[in-house]
Formats: sequence, structure tokens, C-alpha cells
Amino acid sequence: MIISRRLNLQINMILYLLLVAFIISLIFDEEIWHKYLCPYSTILNITDKANNKKLIIDNKLCKTCGLCTTNCPNNIIFKKHNNYNIESQECLKCFKCQDVCEFNAINYK
Repeated sequence: MIISRRLNLQINMILYLLLVAFIISLIFDEEIWHKYLCPYSTILNITDKANNKKLIIDNKLCKTCGLCTTNCPNNIIFKKHNNYNIESQECLKCFKCQDVCEFNAINYK
């Protein structure tokens, strides 16, 4: 918008921004959007540094069914040594993993 003002161009920038956003959504995977481009994720990363709470998987209650990994929009739940772990720095705190866990193994602590 600043460039169009400086060059005195009569361009509808919102239309072009929507077109660019549409093309980006066709090219990139949803995971890339959530990890690197989403403004909500950026705000969460900034505020998360001051917050001590995070989603934790209790491996004693977890039956390793994998429902949490398939429902995570950010794909940040990984299996290590037969235990699932959440990469808390990139967690969107959408609680979808907690909602689908049948064994109440995921808690916000």
C-alpha cells in the first residue's frame, strides 16, 4: 500500500493480497503455514516465553494410539522411544490433541 501511494498507482492492493494469499495456500502445505507464516503462531511464540504452562503427555496414561498426532494441525507430536512428546515451542494450544485423547493422557500444566 505504501508503494502504491508513493508511485501514485491506482491499484486495489487488497485484491492483490488476496490473490497472493490464495496462491500461497495452493502451493504450501498447511503445516508450513502454521509453523512459519501464521501471525497467530508468531504471537503465541512471543507470549509463550513468559508462560510456564504447556501441553504435556503423561506417558503412564498414554496407550500410544496415535490419535493426537493425526489431529494436530501443526504436526508437532513425535514418538521417541515408544513415548509421545509435544514440541511445545511450536504448539498452537488448540487443544485438539487433548480433546481426542481417550485416556486423558494430555494435560495443560
